Amino acid sequence: MPQDDSSEEVKEVQEVREVEEVRVAIVDTTSIPALSPEALVVFENLVPLLVEPQTLIQGLRYLRQRIPEYVQLTLPQKRSMMRAAHLDPEIVDLGIHTAGAWDGTRELFGWTGEDLNQWFESNRHWEGVEREVHAFLKGVAGRNLRSRYTLGKAILDLYDHLRRSIDHMDDRAHLRPHLEAMKRAFARVRKGKGRKSPASRKKKGDPEGST
Repeated sequence: MPQDDSSEEVKEVQEVREVEEVRVAIVDTTSIPALSPEALVVFENLVPLLVEPQTLIQGLRYLRQRIPEYVQLTLPQKRSMMRAAHLDPEIVDLGIHTAGAWDGTRELFGWTGEDLNQWFESNRHWEGVEREVHAFLKGVAGRNLRSRYTLGKAILDLYDHLRRSIDHMDDRAHLRPHLEAMKRAFARVRKGKGRKSPASRKKKGDPEGST
């Protein structure tokens, strides 16, 4: 018995809809998901989408967990590592070659000349990452400085304009209390009042800083 053509068309439409259907993934934001090695693939031919600060912060926290041996060192720990971590490059090169010429290093120290060479290459690549992160941080700091400048310049322009025009413009009289509050705030900043910490007042013998 021949099949109904209309039923075949309906079946094809349903199949197409299933292929084109957009599936929305629900992500549990209360936990940090495990990321695959492909999660950091960079598509150089695509224009990157701008992100909100909180999204970027979360992404950096995800990235932090993928860095092998990521650690925050204390100041004493850093100081204890400075000498060995900053050997002259010639000494490092000679040390690697010497270790490679001696078969007894594994038994005596637990590593071989090949291990030292691999550490050297790994350090070289991760130092490149460190330079890139520093450059990234400078760019973020520059972005923030320019943004704070834009905000501060707008407030200074507003204050200067009101200060010069409020006595001559009746439609701005209701702004006088706000202008006076800004004047007092600027005066306090210039005099340094209200910005002393209790510790600094105590060091200077300020009675308000004493207990």
